[in-house]
Amino acid sequence: MTLSFFAPTSRGLEPILANELTHLGAQSVSEVPGGVRFTGNNDLVYLANLHSRIATRILIQLDEQQYETESDIYQIAYDIDWYSWFDPECTIKVSVSAIRCPLRSL
Repeated sequence: MTLSFFAPTSRGLEPILANELTHLGAQSVSEVPGGVRFTGNNDLVYLANLHSRIATRILIQLDEQQYETESDIYQIAYDIDWYSWFDPECTIKVSVSAIRCPLRSL
């Protein structure tokens, strides 16, 4: 199964990270300010987490949709099949940050 990932890094290091991820087997690699988007399978995310010296972490993109309000974001998150990712007994940490976000409450 092909998944979408994002690897954040310090600004200016995106080309180096893109090269590093490509050598690890990442596909559809594209640099964006502050990181690199790429695709691959579960094995790739483990390799990237283990071997990347440039990425601060590897994030899995679960969905991508347009939104206008806080309610839209809630609905997008609600519609994700969380049970396929986590056992109901597990807990997860949600951390949010934004710059120049038009929403009043994240």
